Amino acid sequence: MSPINSKVRIIDSKWEEAKEFWEAELEKELVECNFPKELTRGEGYIEKNKYEMTLSEEIAQNIKKISNNSDFLTYSIMMTALHICLFLYKGEKRSCVLSPLTKEIDLKVNKLPMIVEMKPEEKTKSLLIRVKNKLHKVYEYQDYFPEFLGQEPSDNSELEFLSSIMLLDSNLHENIDKIKKPLALVVNNTSNTMSLVWEYSEGIYSEDSIIRFARHYTNVIMQMLSDLDMPVEEIELLSNEEKREILYEWQGEELKLPKNKSFIDFFEEQVRNYPKNDAVISQKGKLSYDELNSKVNHFTNILKEQGMASGDVIAIIATRSIESIIGILAIYKLGAIYLPIEPNYPIARQDYILTNGRAKKILVPKDYSERMNFKISTVKIDSEKLDGRGCEYFSDERSKTNSGYIIYTSGTTGKPKGVLIHNEELLNLCMWFKKDYNIDCNAKIILLIPFAFDASIKNIFTPLMCGGTLVLGPQNLFDTELVLEQVFSENITHLNCVPSLFAAILDTGASKKYKQLKSLRHVVLGGEVFRKSTLKSWVESDGFDCKISNVYGPTECTSVSTSYFVNKDDIVSDVEIPIGKPLPNKHVYVMDQEFRLRPIGVPGELYIGGIGTAKGYYEDDDNTEKAFIPDKYRKDRIIYKTGDIVKWRKDGNLLFIGREDNQVKLQGFRIELGEIESIINMNPRVQSSIVDLREDENGIKKLVAYIQPLNGVELESHEIRLFIKKWLPKYMVPSSYIFCKEFPLNMHGKIDRKALKKLKLKVETQTSKASESNTLLQKGLIEIWKNALNIKTVGLNDNFFDLGGYSLLLYRVSMDIEEKLNSKLSVVDLLEYPTIQSLSEFIEKLKEDNYKTVEDNSLSERANIRKNTLRRRKSLKGE
Repeated sequence: MSPINSKVRIIDSKWEEAKEFWEAELEKELVECNFPKELTRGEGYIEKNKYEMTLSEEIAQNIKKISNNSDFLTYSIMMTALHICLFLYKGEKRSCVLSPLTKEIDLKVNKLPMIVEMKPEEKTKSLLIRVKNKLHKVYEYQDYFPEFLGQEPSDNSELEFLSSIMLLDSNLHENIDKIKKPLALVVNNTSNTMSLVWEYSEGIYSEDSIIRFARHYTNVIMQMLSDLDMPVEEIELLSNEEKREILYEWQGEELKLPKNKSFIDFFEEQVRNYPKNDAVISQKGKLSYDELNSKVNHFTNILKEQGMASGDVIAIIATRSIESIIGILAIYKLGAIYLPIEPNYPIARQDYILTNGRAKKILVPKDYSERMNFKISTVKIDSEKLDGRGCEYFSDERSKTNSGYIIYTSGTTGKPKGVLIHNEELLNLCMWFKKDYNIDCNAKIILLIPFAFDASIKNIFTPLMCGGTLVLGPQNLFDTELVLEQVFSENITHLNCVPSLFAAILDTGASKKYKQLKSLRHVVLGGEVFRKSTLKSWVESDGFDCKISNVYGPTECTSVSTSYFVNKDDIVSDVEIPIGKPLPNKHVYVMDQEFRLRPIGVPGELYIGGIGTAKGYYEDDDNTEKAFIPDKYRKDRIIYKTGDIVKWRKDGNLLFIGREDNQVKLQGFRIELGEIESIINMNPRVQSSIVDLREDENGIKKLVAYIQPLNGVELESHEIRLFIKKWLPKYMVPSSYIFCKEFPLNMHGKIDRKALKKLKLKVETQTSKASESNTLLQKGLIEIWKNALNIKTVGLNDNFFDLGGYSLLLYRVSMDIEEKLNSKLSVVDLLEYPTIQSLSEFIEKLKEDNYKTVEDNSLSERANIRKNTLRRRKSLKGE
């Protein structure tokens, strides 16, 4: 007889041993353990599929030899290999795989957590012994686990979330077909062969991903068995074929750059070839190539007369003017280093950049008058006073100094960090832009990016290298009507900006059916996550004939490191838009914290090397040492640690997931906010979304979704909540939703997250007045919920979890209900009846059946009460 049904349970000494064992197992925090998901159709899609593979005779015989044909030892080996896979996939040292009970117990719980603490330096043999011993204990105390869950619901109500993986052995476990998990691995071991059957949910995994998992799993088994003294951390998931594909086939092509030739050399070629072509156009005028070069030469002479020389750092207050372009080109002609500063930067930031950048002069266009009291001497740029007379062509000093520009980017310490980019890096970027985007003497590129933002570089220099025209956008980049007027009147062919700005441009242009955008041949979007829902209407409009690309790259790697051409099918499908493949002469790695290569589909941090990667931060050795590290796979090279989390697609393109620091923990769960955002953005009525972890007025942490609906669309919280629930588990569903007509933007045109945080949180209820309750029981339940959730109103049909509740809080609620309403409910009851209406009806029905709790019941009586409760609940569901 099972101990659970024993009348002498109260004096069962083994119960205390079991209780102590399970408490020790579950007292430490566990993150969700699973193989990397694909969410092909969502968590709620329950259709199953199978993939079966037969292990090679060599592997099968090795397993049989080491296990001495013992089913239990075979299971221990397979369990050890599975935990190693989880460790290598997730990087977590504590992992959990579910294991079935070896016999049926008359209770709902039929799974056991097999938790292993991984020690990277531990030898495989030692780990195998530990796993075998742990399994002995798990099965020794399996009868007691269901009751332990019943006694400690607050600690274990999240058990189902701890692992999506179950390992089964057909020789050890019964009723295998009844097991329901998103991913189950069944070991079939006969006297002749050994096979593995992967049973998986088609809503979460594709067949391709399962085949990869199976290959990695067998790789781990082979390495384990070939050398039992091998440390766990030296085991690799990837085969040599996969390594070769990632390290070589998916990297940027080798492209030869012109030697001893700089941007100025290319520019002066265009002056000779197209002297009368428009070189630069602003709202106040324009200059031909001949005119521009003449004024640049004149101003270069002025700089030389003031003592400026090759290699000096020269700053410029970069207004959106022709004077700024003259100043930039003069700096380059002189062989000096260009340092742009935004006119509206705070004075303290301007001064820090000037000091840290060691600027010797600061150039001030004539249209700038906000500040003149700089700590270093200034040189005014006035195009009208530069006639170019007496100024010869300058021989470019660029090839001798190999210096280029310094761009300052935000730093985590609050002080910006300078990045020095050299001539070779600049040429590599511009040559790629010219080739891939067909930039020639007929191209017209509009600059919609601030000068001090690195994405401006390719837009400024590339057209002037090719005989094309640079069109300076309006001073206020958010004046989308003026932007559209410029695009239309100037017949702009190339437009590059951040996605949020382009979305605003499309919103403005929609009223005229996007006719003002007819001249566009290329739209390049980058700097933010690509939002394809904002493009759908334009892409499907009559006369659309434009190529769209999604580019990615940090300032530290010369603006763009990867790119992807987006086709029309990408826009209208549910597929996420990748950030693409590496540019020529660049290479990228996706690695874990130990610098191991990540397989296809497995998230990891992105590292970037090759031409374009800076040597470090300017005058900042401490930050350089943290972010720029030696290349493990290419000797004598440096790679940059981006802090961005990405993963490989099977076609060699990279998918952006989020920032390394965009990971939060809520009620013990580790959550990637970017994952939630990507799901919300799949909603066809959503333009864009941002998810954050915030504290409400009472200090309670909650997931908050800021959502920008498509233009003219009215959204409700419950609509979005239901959509998210289709794809993600409950703990990843935000509890608060703030709808914004448009997101606040910062000076660079990017979404201002700090401004979003200032928006007031409120909990939306479907029926928010407590007076709707019409019974004393309902009023009592409402007060308990309000106290537990720290909110002011609760409606009868509001869902506990939608109001910010979580499973671990249910235990406290159940105790309050028992104390204040004299009704004893389990956590399972509260999970199944998550509204005041349904819960009150359930309690009333139990009372009608004369159900009540009895304090100090024997353990066996409590078990019988629980069985009766489950029986009554089933009958209620039937009604």
